[in-house]
Amino acid sequence: MKKTICILLAGILACGILAGCSSSGISQEEYEQVLSELESAQQELDAYQSTPDSQSPANDSHADNSSSAASSDVSESSPEVPEQTLVEDKGIKITFTGLEINEYGDAELKLQVENNSGQAITVQTRNESINGIMVSGTMSCHVISGKIANDSLSFFATRLEENNITEIHDVEFSFYIFDSDTYQDILTSDIISLSF
Repeated sequence: MKKTICILLAGILACGILAGCSSSGISQEEYEQVLSELESAQQELDAYQSTPDSQSPANDSHADNSSSAASSDVSESSPEVPEQTLVEDKGIKITFTGLEINEYGDAELKLQVENNSGQAITVQTRNESINGIMVSGTMSCHVISGKIANDSLSFFATRLEENNITEIHDVEFSFYIFDSDTYQDILTSDIISLSF
C-alpha cells in the first residue's frame, strides 16, 4: 500500500512538472523546487523499495514498524547540542536548534530563520559535508519580511548509506541567501561548522 502511494505521488509530481513546463508562467525557482521535491520523493521511494519488508504488500504493516531501522544505519539518538546563532547579518538571523533523525532515517539539522531584512528571502545551503565527506543536503526556506520560519537542512538516508555514514560527528555548510522576488544575492556565509 505504501509503495503504491509513493509511486502515485511521484507520478503526480512528474505530471505537475510536465504541465508546468508547458506553460510560460512557471519561474525557474518554482521549476527547481518541484524538481527537488520530485527527487526527494524518488529517493524515499528508492529507500522504501530497498527494504526487505517492502517487497510484499502483505508485509506493509510490518514495514511501518521497521521503516526507520531498515532505511538507515545512522544512529537514532539525537545528540544534545545547545542552540547556536549561525548567522546574524543584514536583518537575517539563523539559529541552529537541534539535530534529529526522522522516521525515514534522514538526518535533519533544525534551523530557525528570522527575517527582518525588509524583503522576502530564500535561504539555501551550499558545500555540505558530514564527517569530512561531501554529501548533498536539501534546504530551500522562503521567509517573508518580519516573519520567522522553522525549517531544516535534510540529508537523506540514502545519501548517508551511500557514503557509509553511520554516526554524525560534524557537519559543515554555507548559507546562500537571496531576494525571493528579484533573485538578487543578499548574503553568502562563510563555512559553518557544527560538532556533535
